[in-house]
Amino acid sequence: DTSVGIFNLSEFTIVATSGIRQLIDGHTVVDRVGEKVYKYYKFRVTCSKCVLSISLAPLSGGDPDLFVNHALFRLPTSASADFQATSYRGDFLQITPKDEAIKSNPRGMMGPYIIGVYGSQNCTYSLT
Repeated sequence: DTSVGIFNLSEFTIVATSGIRQLIDGHTVVDRVGEKVYKYYKFRVTCSKCVLSISLAPLSGGDPDLFVNHALFRLPTSASADFQATSYRGDFLQITPKDEAIKSNPRGMMGPYIIGVYGSQNCTYSLT
C-alpha cells in the first residue's frame, strides 16, 4: 500500500508514507486512492531532451488530481509541486525541457520524478 497521510500541526507538516511505487515507461497502472489521501509513484527520466507525458483518468468515483516534483525526496502536494493538473475528471501533464522548473534544474529533464495522485474522495483511476 502506498497511501500517504498529511497532517498539519501548527507550524509543522508531517508526511508519513509506506512506500512509493515504481512506474515503468509505457505501462498503465490501475490503482485506488482514498478520500483526502495522496498516493505516490516514482519515475526516472534518462534522456535530456525527452518529453514526459503523464495521464490520469478516473475509472470510478471521485476526481483525482495530479501533482509532480522533479526530485527524489520532495513529495508533491497541492501546496508544493513543480507541476500540477487539477481539471475536472481526467488530467494530463506534458513536461518538456522548455518548462521553467526544468530549465532551472541543473539535471534538466534527467533524473527522478515523484508523481502524486490526490483523492478528494475515494477513487479508482488509471495512470499512464
